[in-house]
Amino acid sequence: MLPMDHSARTSSSAAPSTTRVVDVLVPVALNQAYSYRVPRGIDLKPGDVVCVPLGPREVVAVVWAENPNPDPRLHNRLKDVGEKLDVPPLKQELRSLVDWVANYTLSARGMVLRMALRMGEHLGPERVRMGVRLIGKPPQRMTPARRRLIEMLSDGLLHGKSEAAREAGVSVGVIDGLVDEGTLATEAMPRALAPPAPDCDARFFAGTAHRGRCDARAGGKRQFSCGFARRRHRLGQDRSLFRSHCGSHSSRQAVADPDA
Repeated sequence: MLPMDHSARTSSSAAPSTTRVVDVLVPVALNQAYSYRVPRGIDLKPGDVVCVPLGPREVVAVVWAENPNPDPRLHNRLKDVGEKLDVPPLKQELRSLVDWVANYTLSARGMVLRMALRMGEHLGPERVRMGVRLIGKPPQRMTPARRRLIEMLSDGLLHGKSEAAREAGVSVGVIDGLVDEGTLATEAMPRALAPPAPDCDARFFAGTAHRGRCDARAGGKRQFSCGFARRRHRLGQDRSLFRSHCGSHSSRQAVADPDA
């Protein structure tokens, strides 16, 4: 029986770990960042946009800070960063703004970051919205919820899945059940049309500005005339009061002096 080499085991356990750990802020309704291991060959720094596993899916997130002292109890439970996206990193000023907005509005930092990451095609393809359409016969088992949904979709048009469920007052599971039975079909919703370009006709803006100046002048004249009329009316009242006061004073003098 060979003796155990305790010195080798002690030296190996005492050797410091060279695995880098970073805190990643995920764009979900959470305020804290998650810790992830940095795989070899990936150079990450705060502000880099990465893909990380979050439950059963992968999400786009941002490296928020270095974590030089991770919790040793979670070392074997940390997940690796998936990949680093080839997009410009978030600057320190923008990350500080995310923290400030979250603190000022009492919102989760992840939701504020979600607004900051809205960069269109730079973060992958656009999410496709699915809709449902009535194409088949009514199901064999009819329930009040299914009847309401079929009546709402009887126009044969394509409706958003969540919108149809909300309008009919049913759950999404009712729609999935009718899709499985062939009564409904799912299709991709068309992309929303871009808003029309603004009318940059200089003559339109010039006419609007001219009308605005004319209205302002007319309003000023009306205000001046109304104010002047009020002042004239007030002055007339003061004159009438003065005359009546003088008349009463002279009559009192006449009564006091019978020889006058």
